[in-house]
Amino acid sequence: MADPNRPEDDAADDARRPAAVAADGPAATTPYKPARADDEPRTERLPADRDDDVRTERLAADRDDARTEVVEPAAATAVHPHADAPAAPPAQRPLPTTEEGSAPPPPRKKGNRLVATAWVLLAAGLFQAVFFGANALVALVFGGTAAVLPQVQSVAGTSLAWLPVLLFFLLFELTVLLINRAGRVAYVLASLIVGAIVYVLTVVLFSVLVRHTLGDANTLAQTFLNWEFILVGLVAREVMLWTGLAIGSRGIRVRRRYREARRSYEQEVGDVRS
Repeated sequence: MADPNRPEDDAADDARRPAAVAADGPAATTPYKPARADDEPRTERLPADRDDDVRTERLAADRDDARTEVVEPAAATAVHPHADAPAAPPAQRPLPTTEEGSAPPPPRKKGNRLVATAWVLLAAGLFQAVFFGANALVALVFGGTAAVLPQVQSVAGTSLAWLPVLLFFLLFELTVLLINRAGRVAYVLASLIVGAIVYVLTVVLFSVLVRHTLGDANTLAQTFLNWEFILVGLVAREVMLWTGLAIGSRGIRVRRRYREARRSYEQEVGDVRS
């Protein structure tokens, strides 16, 4: 029977103690210690928590693998830039956007100086041959066969062997550089001027080189009237006349071709603009 002097809590403990002794047997002999309010319950990690951690780690690993798979092709492309690279589209020619861009280039003016210089060299050689031939012919006419060889040797032993041909070449080349693509008429007129200048300069320079003085007026006049110096002027004029005709003919053809090319260019430009 319950003790009326014990508190109600002790009575409740006595009521629970026989049931614990009946269920546990000998272990129930241990004195019962009631739970205190300040004791905190211990929480142990359940297997389900460990499964969540493993699952989280696997998901993180899968995400890392996915990143690696995305990065690897880029890295491979960086190492081998030409491997499996798409073919570049063929380059297309840009279309002209302005009339000037679609117009053909204008024709260039072609000169006659290079070919004319070749003709001048040929003319210088002809001048030398014709000059010696003219001296031999004059000696043959006025002195007979015996006078031909001494006359040629006399001319070859003086400055007349090289001075006239040098002056002729320089003046002829200067004319070619000045009138360039001129026609035949220009070279006919120029041959008169060049022949006269070659004649005068040969007389003056020969007097200075051989006699070391021009002398008085009478001596200078006799030198100008010497048939050898007259031949210099005549041969220079004739050689330049005939070779100048060939140079002038080509100059006319060059001008004609340029005019035709210019006419075609203007016609094409007009077609483009229209």
